[in-house]
Amino acid sequence: VSEQLLAHGTFALDDGLRDGRGRTTEPEPLPYQTEPGWERQLEVVTAPAGQRHIYLWYPQGSSLLSTPLVALGHRLGLRATDDQGQFDAAGEAALQLRIAGGLVALTAALLFLALAELLPIGPSWLLALAAGVCTPLWSTSSRALWSCSWALPLTAGLLVHLVRVALGRVRLQPEWVATLCAWMWFCRPTYALQAAAAAVWVAWRHRAALPRLAATGAGWFGLF
Repeated sequence: VSEQLLAHGTFALDDGLRDGRGRTTEPEPLPYQTEPGWERQLEVVTAPAGQRHIYLWYPQGSSLLSTPLVALGHRLGLRATDDQGQFDAAGEAALQLRIAGGLVALTAALLFLALAELLPIGPSWLLALAAGVCTPLWSTSSRALWSCSWALPLTAGLLVHLVRVALGRVRLQPEWVATLCAWMWFCRPTYALQAAAAAVWVAWRHRAALPRLAATGAGWFGLF
């Protein structure tokens, strides 16, 4: 999806899934797929005028946020498409692996910052390291880009801010909190639980900031 956004400015995957005769082809299964084919990952939508378009079935947040990194990957020779603009499973797997590893490292670093606000540096470092290498962050999240991959560092960043606010070290930025919560939801709707928890905490501890939080969240959802 990120490749299509960069090349064509569209979420539709049609151009990357056509053969030399213009027919839509089924890509080879990716190495991390548990089931062959793409029926469970893509959906076909027929427009009112009769055009048939193919879209990713999952939420688009991770694809949007990954687009700048995919553009950087192009400069390093990493692409999810071949020279003809067609889907390249091996190329996408290599690109995903590098982006996913970076996101996991960022998540662990942000967890360290949150922990360091509460604990000495030594225990904070050990706990952040344990989170990075002894949990599904290492075994699963670092292996490929999932719909929740970007939601992980977004959640960790939200945690850093709220911990610092709770300790009185920074002022609450409700627009920042709402933006992080909205994008967590755009990546994976189940993160509405974390967003709701943050909103409840703001309503409990900083009620005056709640209108700004709600207005910013409403703006993002309107744009979505």
